[in-house]
Amino acid sequence: AAAAGGERALHRAGEALAEEDWSAAAELYSQAVSTLSAALKSSGAAVAGGQALLPLGQALSGRARSLAELGRARGSLAAQTGILQAAVTDARKAVLLSRHGKGDVAAAVTCLVDVLIAAGEYEQAEASVREAIASEPKSPELRALSAEVQQKVLAAKMDVDAADGRSPGTFRWPLAMALPKLPQRPEAAVLLKSLSDEGEGSIAGVYAGWEPFLRARGGDALVATAHTDAILLDGLSFPISLAWLLTAGGAVRWPKGRTGGRLHVIVLGATARAEARLWAETEYWQELNHLLAGYCEVQFDFVGPELDPVPGGRVHCLTPPCATQFFEARPELTAENTICAVFNGGFGNFVASGQEGLLWSWWPDLQYLTDRGFLCTFFCANDYADLKGEVAVHSALLNSQFVVAPRRNPFAMATVYSDDGGPDGPGVDKEWFSGNSLLYVTCGRGEGGRRRGEASDEDDPEARQELIDRVMVVASGSGELEVASIEPPLLALGAVEAPAAAAATALA
Repeated sequence: AAAAGGERALHRAGEALAEEDWSAAAELYSQAVSTLSAALKSSGAAVAGGQALLPLGQALSGRARSLAELGRARGSLAAQTGILQAAVTDARKAVLLSRHGKGDVAAAVTCLVDVLIAAGEYEQAEASVREAIASEPKSPELRALSAEVQQKVLAAKMDVDAADGRSPGTFRWPLAMALPKLPQRPEAAVLLKSLSDEGEGSIAGVYAGWEPFLRARGGDALVATAHTDAILLDGLSFPISLAWLLTAGGAVRWPKGRTGGRLHVIVLGATARAEARLWAETEYWQELNHLLAGYCEVQFDFVGPELDPVPGGRVHCLTPPCATQFFEARPELTAENTICAVFNGGFGNFVASGQEGLLWSWWPDLQYLTDRGFLCTFFCANDYADLKGEVAVHSALLNSQFVVAPRRNPFAMATVYSDDGGPDGPGVDKEWFSGNSLLYVTCGRGEGGRRRGEASDEDDPEARQELIDRVMVVASGSGELEVASIEPPLLALGAVEAPAAAAATALA
């Protein structure tokens, strides 16, 4: 009877765990542990071992997981010393019981690993898997867990770095992880040809993407690095996507018969974790300078509200409207010598999430950039929300003119983040995002677009809702959205000042 009561408590605890009621689950699992322990002691089964031990092991595993989630809900589990010790103790006991009872050792070890990772004990988590494999070397489940734990540890480190209140973004690699160094650059002409490679037998306009570029840039060794270190492609995606657009992608027209001059590339919405990190820690952004060496000299500026100071004066932390402030303080930057790049801005995501805050933070700048006629390259992380919402904003509200219509980016990031699916189960309505996976380019507006100063959209809830409704009508339409297209603009780049001349200008 006691054992049956323990099994009932175990079942109810499992239901609470599935409902993510961590407190109730922990209490019910504790009842199951007490009841099952008493039943085993009175029957003598604890000494005999065998299958009778398995429910107790399951109860300990369940309590460990519940305690871990309970601690995590209160903040960092590592800071919850009492909960942490109890969770780890339960999980270790569950592993021992599963071994003695000939039960599911892999499931118990998985629980222990999850608890240790949640507590930030990454080395202990990996060591626990190695110990389990040493005791059961033929277990395919444990060998699979060995590879899985590495991914779990990496994800946990990403989450820790993202817990500073800033948006996590699409470049989520741990800050302590070094980005791969690049080999010596070959001639720019060789690399430019690789950007234009459409691949043997491919459909015209469908570019081969990463492999031709990587082989031209660093041969088989760099291709191999890309296969093992996805952070390489994720980092290079920023400059190489932009380089492709400005050359093979046809986003601009370059002056004929002359080279040189300075092109200003303003990265808007830049963050300390992504664009500015690449600028501070690597030479990746200089790939764009190298590829455009026959056209111009590139000068970068990184602008956004989530930036930290970086030596050199090229990183500008500004509160929204960031672009408006930046450009009004620099009248020498014009539509003829400047392009803007927005990587995974996310201001269209509200069509799926319902969260409009990001749109309104971008809204004044979107109007400003469109009014000024700046060439703006936009990169999106998914098609069902970000791209659809952004293009609807441009079409329904701004009447933006598209130089490059929405399309797949041949130089997207390698990492794809996804959930387990919608309410109907795994794989159904599955949400995903991958940085820079899609792109489009705008330049100015047609007649009828919304201009700065029209109504007080930021203060009037009714005006805001009217704009949202117009966007949703366009975004909810079936099929491809038609956009207004124009010819690529012709750049007019000023001469690059010599250092002495620049210094004299600054003194004046």
